[in-house]
Amino acid sequence: MAEYSIKDIAVRIKNIEGTRQIIKAMELISSSKLQKYKVQLEKTRLFSDSLNKSIKNIYSDRNLKNFICKENNTSQNSCYILIGSDKGMAGGYNINILKLFEESKNSKEDIVLPIGKKMKDYFFKKNFILLSDKFYSCEKLSFEECKKISDVILNKYYENNFSKVFLIYTKFISPLKQVSSIVKLFPIDSQNFCKNNKSNKLNFLCEPNYEECIKGIIPYYMSGTIWSAVCESLASEYGARHTAMESANKNACEMVDGLRLAYNQLRQSSITQEITEIVAGT
Repeated sequence: MAEYSIKDIAVRIKNIEGTRQIIKAMELISSSKLQKYKVQLEKTRLFSDSLNKSIKNIYSDRNLKNFICKENNTSQNSCYILIGSDKGMAGGYNINILKLFEESKNSKEDIVLPIGKKMKDYFFKKNFILLSDKFYSCEKLSFEECKKISDVILNKYYENNFSKVFLIYTKFISPLKQVSSIVKLFPIDSQNFCKNNKSNKLNFLCEPNYEECIKGIIPYYMSGTIWSAVCESLASEYGARHTAMESANKNACEMVDGLRLAYNQLRQSSITQEITEIVAGT
């Protein structure tokens, strides 16, 4: 710090303290929203588990499996739904999603549906084919809008625009741990649902027929899965942001402590020099 004057160090301390107050406020906001989305996530997981259980029951009928799982087109392209954040300053939250996408995609001809402003901005700059850019805000997304997303995807799928749909999101484990995950959303992967499912026949009837019931269930299955992923991602986002802000606040405190030590040393040195000059003058 020898190249800095006492005044320079005082200005730096003031600036860092101002920044630290903003970081602390962001940390508190993240903590509050994390608790909110954790409660929402717990409720959504109950809904998601019930939904998956219903699909597993349907899969217990071997004839229905072929109907649900068959791919109806020959397109070589895939569609990726990516759920990111609307804002930055969340550590590696968005980077990990994009890294998983880069590892999974087949070509630049793949179609993407970004959810979250950061995802939308990234793919817009990279000139990817966007299925839709209407769902740019992850935090404002509702279950009804997830239903609209599933309708758009199914319509484009049956128009032969792509043959597979993947969902990339961040699974919430704890406030300190979040895991980027990818799942095959459609056509439904039979291996995931038939695992450990030994029954071979449905114990209920579907009216007017099984196929019509399946056609009605699939959009709700897709929208429910997307909604569950959104809730997981929001809890993960604020968990990651809280951790990032906590770390930034700690670093700012350490910087201020170091600057105050340097300030006191320079001030003491200046006082000592002044006393020496006064004594030498007398």
